[in-house]
Amino acid sequence: MKKKILVITLLAAAITGTFFALRALLPNLKDAGVLSSPENVRVDGHSLVWYSVENADGYEVEIDGEIRSVSRAKINLKYADNGKTVRVRAVGRGYAPSEFTEAFSLAFSEATLRGNIVTYGLSQLDISRKEFIYTGEPVSVEPEDFSAYDYEFLYWYIYDNGIKYPQDKPFVSWESVLLLAEVRPIEYPVTFVLPEGFPFAGGLPETYNVETLSDLLSLTSRAGGYRIVGWSTTENGENEVSAASLTLGPLTLYPRISLINAGFTFSPCEGGLALESYCGGDECLYVPAFYNGEKVVKVSGGAIRGENAPNVEYVEFYGDIFLDEGAVSACPKLTRVVFNGNAAASESAIYVAGDLSGNDALTIVIYGAPPSETAFIAGYFGFPPEKPVVLYVSEEYFEAVGNAYSFCEVKRLPEEE
Repeated sequence: MKKKILVITLLAAAITGTFFALRALLPNLKDAGVLSSPENVRVDGHSLVWYSVENADGYEVEIDGEIRSVSRAKINLKYADNGKTVRVRAVGRGYAPSEFTEAFSLAFSEATLRGNIVTYGLSQLDISRKEFIYTGEPVSVEPEDFSAYDYEFLYWYIYDNGIKYPQDKPFVSWESVLLLAEVRPIEYPVTFVLPEGFPFAGGLPETYNVETLSDLLSLTSRAGGYRIVGWSTTENGENEVSAASLTLGPLTLYPRISLINAGFTFSPCEGGLALESYCGGDECLYVPAFYNGEKVVKVSGGAIRGENAPNVEYVEFYGDIFLDEGAVSACPKLTRVVFNGNAAASESAIYVAGDLSGNDALTIVIYGAPPSETAFIAGYFGFPPEKPVVLYVSEEYFEAVGNAYSFCEVKRLPEEE
């Protein structure tokens, strides 16, 4: 028990000794006074100045809520401080801080704003910021973070007479100066998720940046009567992306696919779907092999008519197809029809509205089996057509077609086709 009392007594003595030692070294905070507020706060050129406060070790300058600390009764302001609200208070060891001065709005004179200025610019985006060149202080060339703009900062340079002069160290200038940022775009990975059958010549990029984004989103391809009309970040295609809406970063893109020709109308028929009509101003028509998951097997009579398709010059069928009588009729500009699969047709399935002078031959290209109906092409006065016809078939059918199709010129498919 006596030991415990002794320990407590010694501890109390130590605490008391420490208290008086600190009191001897530092003023008694409880009894300390409050510093006076700075007076005559004013803008002088690009500086804020005021009268010194007795016993103050420094000052806190609050500019639009940002506190900047200085040890003297003056602070160099920033060019961007123009128009901001400012107030000042004094601080000191052993004293309570003063009250803040009454806030007021900073306003530089026109002469100050036109004085010696350093402009830091990013020419790629036509953005810049200005800073004052303070007397006796070198111009800063500290790196700047442009990652928010998707660029990596490399260095500042002065551009003079077509030559770049890199500035890697602070320098003194007695006049205004323009520093431009040398940057390079940040590369981000991109992954494309594509269905089969949409080729891209030369392949697709593995990365992109802010400068190649527009080209990236403009990439397109077509196949089987369909084309890529845009890109989405979701597989269902609902979240369409654009250069304006996209935040750059690692990216996975899904194609938004649509028919090449918007004017097609399909209806159910035996075995799948029939192309019932086309209405529009396209010069080239691409009839798909499938539509909404169903096979397109037929072109109904009158589906592609000159009155509804006045500009059509080219028609291509991607799947095996049957053409009803008058399926393609009276298209005044028609010069070429291509069948990528097997072709079957009724008599006068393709009705040619050609001139009687024999010009503008109609070319028919068949990669599969040709129609057994040899009169599937008719002219203004019936069969054979007045308009010259050139028919291309594979080697497999060349001899038989040459004997049966006496009304037209029959040729072998070129190897490149």
